[in-house]
Amino acid sequence: MKKLDTSAVTNSSWMPLMANNPAGTSGIDFLQQAYSECLTALAGFLVADPTKVTIMYGCNISYAVSLIDGDTEETIQPGWVFYMGELYYYPGGTYTFPPTNSYLNANIYLAHSSADPTYFSDGSLNTVHMQREITLTANGTANAGNVPDYGNWCTISTNSSATPAATAVLNNWLTSTYDAFAANYANWMASLSTVPVQVGTKGAPIFLNGWANGHGVSGVGTPSPLTFCLLQGRVYMWGEITRTGNTSVSTIFNLPPGYYPAAAEELFTVPDTTLVSSTGSTYTSPSSPPAYGIWITSGGAVTFLGSATGTFSLSLSGINFKAAPFELEQVMQLDAEAMS
Repeated sequence: MKKLDTSAVTNSSWMPLMANNPAGTSGIDFLQQAYSECLTALAGFLVADPTKVTIMYGCNISYAVSLIDGDTEETIQPGWVFYMGELYYYPGGTYTFPPTNSYLNANIYLAHSSADPTYFSDGSLNTVHMQREITLTANGTANAGNVPDYGNWCTISTNSSATPAATAVLNNWLTSTYDAFAANYANWMASLSTVPVQVGTKGAPIFLNGWANGHGVSGVGTPSPLTFCLLQGRVYMWGEITRTGNTSVSTIFNLPPGYYPAAAEELFTVPDTTLVSSTGSTYTSPSSPPAYGIWITSGGAVTFLGSATGTFSLSLSGINFKAAPFELEQVMQLDAEAMS
């Protein structure tokens, strides 16, 4: 590393630290080059690609979503980054984005110390205490700054090489995680209202394992499709379903978050409506029709329990149970897990 040899300095012969040295690099520049080279050498061990901005400390994201206007408020904590042989301080900031494609453009700027201005020997005042920092600006255009966008910053992994920061890909977060969250939250909020949700329709849970809406009694009409809703803290379910083929235990569909049972599980007995028939306005059915169990787990899985063959139908009308409490924080947590 560079060092100043001060052996020639005496009480009568001083060494000036000049801005310009006709004989070579000035003392001030020499000192600045010394620590810059040290940092570059250390970073060579820690940083895989010096052309990328590598987060050395901090710069982590926290975020909040405004449910009123749909904007995203992105807060990034202060920290230090290494770029092209130099350490830069990032002072932190909060940025607001609309729910569209957005980027955080990075730029190098000079921050002045509170110690300035400084008196020179000729009595002039000059600003000399400066810190080169990086600032971020929300922009809809990619790579509009003179430093790689925040979404391209890296972190140091345990194997001493730089890897893309999972939390730093802001443009991907806004176009995927946020959009998915907004859509899912809108669906969840709609489904948590008293408006009935019909299984198998757009935005609603889908049928699983070959289950479908029932066909009804021949010659009578179409039965109610499988539907559920939340009313005053209880989940109500109705409609007829059918399945063709041998089955024992199989999940019919999964209730969305907000409709999970408050109890560890709920178990119901429902009739087999396959043998119900009609002649005109007269209905006939066995005196003791087969019955099957419907098991609803704490995670919302609506599951058929029993053993049946061929084509058969079930009526889920009358099933109701107390719903578990559900908060926005749980929606955000579930969405974050789904996007990770």
